[in-house]
Amino acid sequence: MTQGSPDDRKGDPAPHPWVAQVRNTTYKRIATGTWFVCAGTILLLNTLDRLSWGVWIDLLRLWPLLLISLGLRWTFVRTPLHPLVLLGPLLVVGGAGLVVWGSLSHRTGAPMFWSRGGAERTVAISCQGGGVSRLDLGFDAGRVNLTSSGGGGEEGSIGSIRYVGDEPSRSCSGSTLRLGRQGGSDRVRLFSPFNLGARKWDARVAIRGPLSFDAHIAGAAADLDLTGYDLQDLSLSAAGSDVAMRLGAPSGKVGIDLMGGLSSIRILVPEGTCYSLTRRRRSNIVTVEGKRAGRARQVTSPACSGTKGAPRYAIDVDLPLASVRVETGEGR
Repeated sequence: MTQGSPDDRKGDPAPHPWVAQVRNTTYKRIATGTWFVCAGTILLLNTLDRLSWGVWIDLLRLWPLLLISLGLRWTFVRTPLHPLVLLGPLLVVGGAGLVVWGSLSHRTGAPMFWSRGGAERTVAISCQGGGVSRLDLGFDAGRVNLTSSGGGGEEGSIGSIRYVGDEPSRSCSGSTLRLGRQGGSDRVRLFSPFNLGARKWDARVAIRGPLSFDAHIAGAAADLDLTGYDLQDLSLSAAGSDVAMRLGAPSGKVGIDLMGGLSSIRILVPEGTCYSLTRRRRSNIVTVEGKRAGRARQVTSPACSGTKGAPRYAIDVDLPLASVRVETGEGR
């Protein structure tokens, strides 16, 4: 009886190089195909306006899943446990599915599954000296509400913020009130899948007189009730966000600039309001009074007919890969 060689006692021989190459190519195709199917499905929901474009910001936060998927392939593709490589694409599909489900639930008003509660605190907003004629708001990674209020009780107090998460930064310089932004430059904030929805602001600010409003919203849901302000102009930069704005009757020609991308924006104006909407790109979805604008670059409301020079909103849209809806009515 002949004793086996040391190589025979080590177990099964390694697969033929051709077999290993075919296996590796097959797993690469599965991973690539999974990515295209996921991306195509989400883009289809975006273009049908069933899903907010802001979901892509949430998906970008799951980039560690790609590293995990690559690690699984490199670890197991040349071993007898090579079927474990398929766990990578499954993780990507599962993560994308959870984000999409959470975004759909959030859009319909249900709580997001990753939202975390926390202790609510309230801080005052104060401006000593002259009045405020410019409001500069910056917010990301959470939910923010802004409404007009009757002001505060202390001298110089013009409102308050009830918040969850880190304390909002606020400053008053000259006639400019800044909330959540430092100076005139944008902040750079690193997003995490675990802090989404952890920040919540409910800001109530009383401002008398004409107001210029400048907002920068990123990866957030915003409800801006501006009916209590005498708007002179409005600039909104939205990236990966859902924004709802309610406007009062204009006192003159009010320019509204919408910039950014990957966002859903809803504008509610009072009945009988004259407004015009001009879009610079066609890579978005524009809906006016429940009707798609199609390929039209400019839309004017019926209330503008025969009222040349009357108060109106001039809405300029530069929002690629986004949806904009303009509706008339009262309330939410």
